[in-house]
Amino acid sequence: MKRKNALIYGVMFGVIALFAVVFGSFAFLSTFYKDRILPRVWVGDVYVGGLDVNSAEVKIREQEKEKNVAKVQLKNNGRLIAQPTFAEIGVNPQIKNAVTAAVNLGKPRPGIKWLGELAGGLGYKQIPLPVLVYRPTFDAYLVNVLNPKIKVPQSANWVLDGTGVLQFSPATAGELIDQKKLAGDLLSQFNVGTGATIEIVLLPTRPVVGDQDAQLLKPIVEKILAEKFVFNAEGKKIEIPRETIGAWIKLERIDDKPMVTFAAELLEKYLRETVATQVKREMQDASFTMENGRVTQFTPALDGLELNIKESVNLVRSAVQSGQSEANLALVYTHSKVASTAELDRLGIKTLLATGETNFRGSPRNRVFNIGVGAARFNGVLIPAGATFGFNENLGPVGKATGYKPELVIKEHVTTPEYGGGLCQVSTTTFRAAILAGLPIVERSNHAYPVAYYGAPGFDATIYPNQRTWKDGTDLKFTNDTPANILIQTRVEGTKLIFEFWGTSDGREVKIVGPTSFDRKPDGSVKARLVQQIYKNGQVVREDVILSAYKSPALFPHVLAANAEKIVVAPSPTPVPILPSPSPKTTLTIINKDKTP
Repeated sequence: MKRKNALIYGVMFGVIALFAVVFGSFAFLSTFYKDRILPRVWVGDVYVGGLDVNSAEVKIREQEKEKNVAKVQLKNNGRLIAQPTFAEIGVNPQIKNAVTAAVNLGKPRPGIKWLGELAGGLGYKQIPLPVLVYRPTFDAYLVNVLNPKIKVPQSANWVLDGTGVLQFSPATAGELIDQKKLAGDLLSQFNVGTGATIEIVLLPTRPVVGDQDAQLLKPIVEKILAEKFVFNAEGKKIEIPRETIGAWIKLERIDDKPMVTFAAELLEKYLRETVATQVKREMQDASFTMENGRVTQFTPALDGLELNIKESVNLVRSAVQSGQSEANLALVYTHSKVASTAELDRLGIKTLLATGETNFRGSPRNRVFNIGVGAARFNGVLIPAGATFGFNENLGPVGKATGYKPELVIKEHVTTPEYGGGLCQVSTTTFRAAILAGLPIVERSNHAYPVAYYGAPGFDATIYPNQRTWKDGTDLKFTNDTPANILIQTRVEGTKLIFEFWGTSDGREVKIVGPTSFDRKPDGSVKARLVQQIYKNGQVVREDVILSAYKSPALFPHVLAANAEKIVVAPSPTPVPILPSPSPKTTLTIINKDKTP
C-alpha cells in the first residue's frame, strides 16, 4: 500500500515538474520574443519569424510590391477601358493589421489560450494577409478615369453662362459601373498580378434629377444667385462671388426629394484653397513684461484656429438646402497652454474692450513716418482705473529732437508744415477706441475743416500741445471708468492705424449712433452729431452727445514748404486729403442727455 501511494505521489510530482518545465519554457520563450514574432510564423506567403514590427512590415511590403504595381485590364465588351495598377484603383493589403496580429501571437494574457498560440508559433502558423478596396481611392479613380470613358447619366441643372445669364442644362440618361462587382473582382484577381483581366459591367441608369424637377427648382436657384452668400467664421464674414456660386449650383436628390445644393467637390476645393488660409490662426501663449510702469511686451492668450473642411462642406450644403444665404463654418480650436500670467491678472488685463481704426492711405511719406513715431509713444501705456487720460501728456514733446519730420498741420488759419504733422491721425484713432470702449470723453476738439482721411465728419479728434509744457493745449482727454487698468496696444497694418484697449469688462454694452452731418453749407462748412450710448442689463445708463462744427476749407490756404516733399506754394480753396494736427480751438461740445446744447 505504501509502495502504491509512493508511486502515485511520484507520478503526480513528475507531472507537476513536467508542467512547471513546460510552463517555464513557454514563459521564457514568450519573454524572449516579447517584441518579436515567434520563430515559425508566416504572414500570407511571407516568412516573418523572429522579426520585429518594422522589419516584418518592410519585408512584406517588398514582397507585395510586385502585386501592388501589377496592372489589371478593365474591359467592356472586349474594349479596353483602362489599365490601372491595383494600387491606383485602391486595392490595399492590410499589412499593419496582419503584422500586429503576428507580433501579438502567443503573448501572455488572462486565460490559457495564449499557450496554444505559443505552441503554434513554435511549430507552424500562417496568418492571413487581408486585402481590402480603399473606398476613397476607388471612388476617385471611377470619377476621374473610368466615368469620363462611359456615358454616365447627367442630372438636369441650371448654369451661368459666360455673360452671367442663367441657362438650362437638360438631363440625359446613361450607364453606371457596377461598383460592387468591380470591387469584388479586383480582390479575387489581386494575386494573379499582371495579366489579370476584369469585365466591367455597365448598368443602364436614369438621371437623379429630371427636367421637370429642375424647372420647379428654378426659382430657388434664382434666389440663391440674387442674394449674397456669406461664410461665417468666428465673426469674420466671407462673401462668395456670384460667378463662383453659379459654378457650385447642383441639383441632387436628397432623402428622395429633388433639391438645390452646392457641388461637394467644388465647395471642398474652394474651402481648402481659398478660405482655409483666411481662417487659420496660430496659437499663442500669454506673455507680459512691464518696465518702469510701462508695458514693454504684451501678448494675449490666443487659441489656434483651423477650418474643419469636411464638416464645413456639410454645414454649407445644409444651409443651402434650407434656403439660407449664410452658413457657419466648422472650426477646430487649439487651446493656448498659458492662458494668463499673474501680472496680467493683477492689473485686470483680461479682454479686448475696443478697437479704434483709421486709414491714412494717400499720405505723404513724412506724414506716414510721423504717424508711426506717434503711435509708438502710446504702445504699452497703462491707464489706471478712475484716472483721466491726457493725450498730449502721454505724447510728450514733438519736434526734430524727438524723431519727427515736418508735415502739414492747421495752424493760425493756414495749412502749413510743422514737425509732427499727422499726429491727429493718432489722436483720432485713440478717440475712436475710447468712444467704442464706452469711456466718458472729457475733452475733444474737431478739426477746423473736414479732413478726407477721417471719412464722414464728426469722428475725428485734433490735438495741439502747449509748446512750453507739452501738456494740455488742444487736447483729447477721457476717463477710465472701468474696474481695472486699461492697456493700450498700437500697430500699423498697411495703411491702417489700429489702437486696441485691453482691460476688464464690467458688462457694459456700447452703441454708437452717427456721426450724422447737418447744416451743410455751399462753402463746405458743416456740423455733425455723434451719440455714445452705454447700456447695462438692457438699460441706458449714460448717453453723451458729441457735436462738431467745421468751417469752410476756403478759409485755410495751404502753404506747403520744407516738408521733405516738393516745395510748393499753393493757395487752395478746396478740401484736400491732408491730416492736420490741431486746429484753432474749434471745440466739440459734449452734452449729457439731461442738458441743453
